[in-house]
Amino acid sequence: MKSGSLFLLPPAGDGDDLIVELSTMEAGMDDEKAALAEAKDSINEFKKLKFDATQHATSNTLGVTILNAEGEDKHGPAKIALLILGAPKAKYPILASFISSPDGHKTHLDAINGIIKSLQPSPKGSAAKAAKDEPASSGNAQTFAYPAKGKPTYSFEIPADWKMQKSDEGVNIVSADQGIGMNVLTIDMAGVETAAEAIKKRVGADYKSIEWAPPMEKKEADKGIHVKSEDATAMDDDGKYKVSVLQLIKKGSDKFIVIIVQAPEKAVTAGGEACMKFLMSMKVN
Repeated sequence: MKSGSLFLLPPAGDGDDLIVELSTMEAGMDDEKAALAEAKDSINEFKKLKFDATQHATSNTLGVTILNAEGEDKHGPAKIALLILGAPKAKYPILASFISSPDGHKTHLDAINGIIKSLQPSPKGSAAKAAKDEPASSGNAQTFAYPAKGKPTYSFEIPADWKMQKSDEGVNIVSADQGIGMNVLTIDMAGVETAAEAIKKRVGADYKSIEWAPPMEKKEADKGIHVKSEDATAMDDDGKYKVSVLQLIKKGSDKFIVIIVQAPEKAVTAGGEACMKFLMSMKVN
């Protein structure tokens, strides 16, 4: 960790069963693997650590990588939530650590969620500079092209009130009501045979169960594009989810595009039209 941390504790009399720490990380914004390793190392004093699958989200334009865990220390069992927060154009991410006893987790859950929802980039510095690089907006839609410089590999449009967080591989998208999540990734063509299965396995690990339908394939000869779509129904504590993994393969390209769509079943009904417009607007060069 870089020097300097901010610690938050419950008011006196509420017990010492919750500690919140905010620290600037050593790992750079472009090295998620190193950031995850650093986050895990920050709690190495705990024993019998068990980590849940890594999750990704967007909150107030912050890219958030979430790592939940359980462990034990000299005080007993502990609930741990590690959030790696990346602001647009920031050089280093922030690590937000929430450590509590099981009872403390229940007692302070609303406060923890309130802290998480309140986190946002500073209006100065990196966030202000990032405004210059926001996707172009026109009316009720915003256009995104990847990469931003030179001839884009692909471009698309989404509703103006949906949020996007850029990554090295592409972009993460969340609908305005946070019901629909999408990832658009650019992957080396050398991995075309194995990438989809690896992605399906990674996505499936986030649910209690998932059932994939047979894949559907379509070739657009005039555009030289091969489209492969795989849909699934997944179950979680919150109910039924719809999941789709699409591969867009451009003939002669050294990259191919993977689109991952995940949403609760009810969100698909509400946002299905916007998703369809997004897919129809996708242009592959």
